[in-house]
Amino acid sequence: MRVSVIIVSYRHGPTLPSTLRSLRLLGRHLEEVLLVDNAGDLTDAVWRELPDSERCLLRPGANLGFAGGVNLAASRAAGDLMMLLSPDAEILRLDPARLWKSFGSGVGAVGALTVTREERPSVSWGEFPGIRRAVRRVTALKARFNRRALDRLLDGHRVEVAWILGAAMLVPREVFRAIGGLDEAYVTAGEDQDFGARLRAAGYRAVVSPSWVVRHEPRDAGRGPSLNLIRRNELDFLGRHGGTLDRLLWFLAFGRKAAGANEVPVPPSR
Repeated sequence: MRVSVIIVSYRHGPTLPSTLRSLRLLGRHLEEVLLVDNAGDLTDAVWRELPDSERCLLRPGANLGFAGGVNLAASRAAGDLMMLLSPDAEILRLDPARLWKSFGSGVGAVGALTVTREERPSVSWGEFPGIRRAVRRVTALKARFNRRALDRLLDGHRVEVAWILGAAMLVPREVFRAIGGLDEAYVTAGEDQDFGARLRAAGYRAVVSPSWVVRHEPRDAGRGPSLNLIRRNELDFLGRHGGTLDRLLWFLAFGRKAAGANEVPVPPSR
C-alpha cells in the first residue's frame, strides 16, 4: 500500500518540521506529502525533512478552510490510501502490516490512537448530534463507551466508532472520492462528522486502530465564538442527516442564538 499524506496548514510553520519528521515511520509506503498552505506563509525550509520526490506544496492563494484544502490535495493524490494529518500532530508509532489489515470487512476509514503531549490517550472520534447522543450523554453511556474504547485500544484491539476526527485519519483514495470528499460548507468543525455520516450511508464502517499512534493535543472548543460555530454546524448536520425530533431537541438545548452564529470563522487547525 502507498500513502499520500495530506496536511492543511494555516500558520503552522513552527510545528510542521516535527510532523514531517514523523512521516519517516511510513518508510517505503510513503507515496507523497501534499501540503496545502492556506496562509501563504510557508517557505522551502519546512521541506528539509523530505526528499524532493515526496513533496508537493499547494498554495491556493486564499484560506480554503480544512475541507477545501483537503479536497484540493485529494484531487491530486496518487496513493492507494490518503492520510489526513494535522499540521501540529506527530506519528509516534506505526505498524504498516497491522494497519493495512484494519481495512477488511467493509472498513472505509481508520483513525489513530491519539495521545496528548503527556502521552495520555485521548478520544479521537465522536458521535452524531441528535437525540441518541443526548440520551447517551445524560445516562453516561457515552462516557462509559469512551472509557471502554480507550481500554480496548490500549490492549491492542481496534474499536468501531461513528466518525473519526480529521486530525489523524486514513481513507482509501477511491472511497474518499466515491463519497464525494469533505463538505466545504462547514466552517471550523463538522466536516469530519458529516463525512462519517456519508461513509456510513454508503455502507462503510469507521474504526480506530492502535496500529498507529499519533500525538495531538485536542483543541479547546468549549466556549466562545468557536463553540457557537460548532453548534451551528451541528444544526447544519441535522438538516442533512437528522430527523425533525433531532432538530427540535437541538433548538431546545441551544436556542436560536447559536443557530444564527455569525462570528468570524476560526482558521482550521486539526
